[in-house]
Amino acid sequence: MERAREQVAGFTTLDRAYGKRLAKDSEGALRAAAAILAAHPEDLGAALLLCRVLVDADRVAVAGQALEVLVDAMARRGDLAGAVVAARLADEAGGFAAGSLPKLAALFCKEAPRSGSGSLRPPPFPAYSEVTPTYENLHGNALFGAAEHVLSAFIAHHGHEAAAAEAPLLPLFGDLPQDALLQLIRALEVRELPAETSAVTEGTTGDEAFVVARGLLNVVRGEEHTLLASLGPGAIFGEMALLSDSTRAASVVAVEPALLLVLSRKDLDTLSQLTPHLGQQLGQFCYD
Repeated sequence: MERAREQVAGFTTLDRAYGKRLAKDSEGALRAAAAILAAHPEDLGAALLLCRVLVDADRVAVAGQALEVLVDAMARRGDLAGAVVAARLADEAGGFAAGSLPKLAALFCKEAPRSGSGSLRPPPFPAYSEVTPTYENLHGNALFGAAEHVLSAFIAHHGHEAAAAEAPLLPLFGDLPQDALLQLIRALEVRELPAETSAVTEGTTGDEAFVVARGLLNVVRGEEHTLLASLGPGAIFGEMALLSDSTRAASVVAVEPALLLVLSRKDLDTLSQLTPHLGQQLGQFCYD
């Protein structure tokens, strides 16, 4: 019955796991994410969450290696936003995946060869793995050790795969020369957003733009929250705030726990002085 309610609500086991981490229940997040990854080693989101919790606990040895694998795995899927999140976390872990951002810029920039798909490869169907007694009864170091064991298996599963040679042409990013794209992704900050939380609020003045790295968000307007659109991984929103002082025309609310990459107007102004092409391309993207 519990699983049925989750499916109707649109929440997966991984959504619940991210929610637990945001609620400061690290062990609950570890149990759920480890159960998913053990059963579904292709689930990059579960691997990323395990790495996040391990890095928070300063257990970086296995997590750092897994993050190096994750950057390449997400790039192979055409997921630039997810790869940037993994690369940032790898750096936080102590300099793992060194040089990954320049590699991503070279792969996704305007001059790069294209796979021809023009979009992200769809991720695997969401997993609804139950948290088995194998993990449910573990606590403390035993639980962290089990999570690291699952990540080691993930590394073995994916580590032999070749890095991506071609990437899809992504909106905005694929129109930027390599140097400009590198400056942009270096400026992006990672932000976590709990479910039912607003990224932007209608009627307010904004100075940030966002790229969705994980999760589903609804664009709504008015007191009745009329649904205008739904945004998933790879979507860009709020970019008009970087070019004008106009108020937000709608609210954007997380339906499930989300990971966002954020660019501030201050950072864009700095980057535009160094790389004028960046501001020009953003303006063209906003008004196309």
